[in-house]
Amino acid sequence: MSVEEILADRDYLTPAQVFSALAYYYDHKEEIDLIRQENSYEYWQEHYAHVPISSN
Repeated sequence: MSVEEILADRDYLTPAQVFSALAYYYDHKEEIDLIRQENSYEYWQEHYAHVPISSN
């Protein structure tokens, strides 16, 4: 997705905000990608869906 596409979908953002967010992402890409992966539905299914719920 290009900056122009982001701005077209989110008219409340300025170009500077989009470039700043992208710069932050690329500076912290590994950490952000890991957090996004760990918060995904697929990760939850793989790590937690098989855990039985206790019936006390």
